[in-house]
Amino acid sequence: MKDLLAFDVRTREWPMPKLIDVTLRDGGFRNSFSWSIDEIIKIATAALNAGAYCAELGYIGGVPELHNVRDVGPAASLTVKDVEQVRKRIDKGLLCAMVHPSVAVSNQPFEALQQAGLNMVRLVYHESWDDRFVSLAEAAASAGLTTSANLALASRYDLPGLIEKARHLCQHVDIIYLADTCSAMLPAEVEALTQELIKMCPVGFHGHDFLSLALANALIATSAGATWIDASICGIGRGAGNLRLELWLVLQASCKADSAKLRPLVYAMQMIEDRLGPQTIPDLGSIISGALNLTPPQEDQLRTFAHLETLPIGDASVALLDSRLNAESVTEVLEKFFAQL
Repeated sequence: MKDLLAFDVRTREWPMPKLIDVTLRDGGFRNSFSWSIDEIIKIATAALNAGAYCAELGYIGGVPELHNVRDVGPAASLTVKDVEQVRKRIDKGLLCAMVHPSVAVSNQPFEALQQAGLNMVRLVYHESWDDRFVSLAEAAASAGLTTSANLALASRYDLPGLIEKARHLCQHVDIIYLADTCSAMLPAEVEALTQELIKMCPVGFHGHDFLSLALANALIATSAGATWIDASICGIGRGAGNLRLELWLVLQASCKADSAKLRPLVYAMQMIEDRLGPQTIPDLGSIISGALNLTPPQEDQLRTFAHLETLPIGDASVALLDSRLNAESVTEVLEKFFAQL
């Protein structure tokens, strides 16, 4: 039997795409986008400090009625002032927002938004609003904003149809995102589509997790050449949610020996649970135990340690990961870390 304690996760490779945190925008479907400006700032700051490349703040121009969202808050229709307030408090990382051409009017204040501190606009694409999409994309680009097309319902296209749409969209945006809106795509399908699209322009992947395939699909997308990936804190989003940002970053930290960025997520996760209710937060203890290849008894030790020290399991787990990445072996870490037991 393999000596589990000799397994060094730091020898494994991990992809490093540009991560967009979609907690506020996609996660906004969980609370009708009623994040306060202060909450927007805190969550975006946590995501960026944890390692996200860009934080998505919400929608510009409104949310379509088809999503059945009522009594919406600021993140459903961001103003120039909203972006300005956020940027004044966040001096690192990129900020982006989504535009849904089915509801957004053509004369959006893109130039003012760019001057306020917005860096990127992501436009949802469907052929039924192609003309408005093109108009909005060109206006955003003229204002100096990076643009992407979120190719919604990607699982509903056959490969030739998707390639045709991608060729068209590449003429108007910087990045094409495969959006698995229905959460129906399998890894082999994601791989095939990504391999075709990267021949035309940079590609991103937005995976939903209804079938528990968000992580597998994101990994296969990056191995096939995708350079942008979406994720959200606690995986919050419509329905069963999205790829979990903390899951991706825990694995990244365990493979890249870089866990200093994880601690901001612990507090953001607790804030989200306080906001959205119990059963929202995934178990960081189990996630980190898996990332470090711990045996079940070792995971039990971790939980006992957290209990005796009156520490949240998330704090204790991150501390263990920090220790692991600065030590020679798992055995050494466990002996030192659990010496107080």
